[in-house]
Amino acid sequence: MKWEAVIEGISSIYLNYNNEDSGDSTLEQSILGKGFAQFMLAWKTALPAGMNAVRGALTELHDSDSNEVAFDKCWSAAQKAAFTSLKEVIEATSPQVNRQRSTELWNKIFEVWDKCWVDTCPVVKQKCLAILEEIVDEIVKTGTVTVIQGIKDQNANTLQACLTQVGSSSYYLSYLRLVDDD
Repeated sequence: MKWEAVIEGISSIYLNYNNEDSGDSTLEQSILGKGFAQFMLAWKTALPAGMNAVRGALTELHDSDSNEVAFDKCWSAAQKAAFTSLKEVIEATSPQVNRQRSTELWNKIFEVWDKCWVDTCPVVKQKCLAILEEIVDEIVKTGTVTVIQGIKDQNANTLQACLTQVGSSSYYLSYLRLVDDD
């Protein structure tokens, strides 16, 4: 499934790059203060939690799911996991920050979290689906060029292919072989 390939590619790069989480919620000393350190730790934890939830949501996708349905399932999983992770980090580190203004800021973020995700979803979905289609088109073009070159190299006259329908409007290539007409 194309979603698995794209998400695995993104998450392997992002999670390997950002895999320094030790599970420790002790704030590092920062020249910008503990509030800044809390902010950085919160997002450093929330974003990978969201990405891991997306990877988990992939197991719940069906071949018949449209790209829009797949995106919505992944988006919802990321929203919930990132929020849970963010809230846990803030609750664990707030005593170290010990500032009323910081607590008020985070409470406001928690209050608008769902609305922000709902409001940004259509924009992100449109861009993600367009990028996904570009990736698929590029893979198909590359595969087509490879097949055409293979036919030329083999001096074959006939190409047999079998397409298998997946869902209502998607197909995948089951097999492709060159056949000599001799």
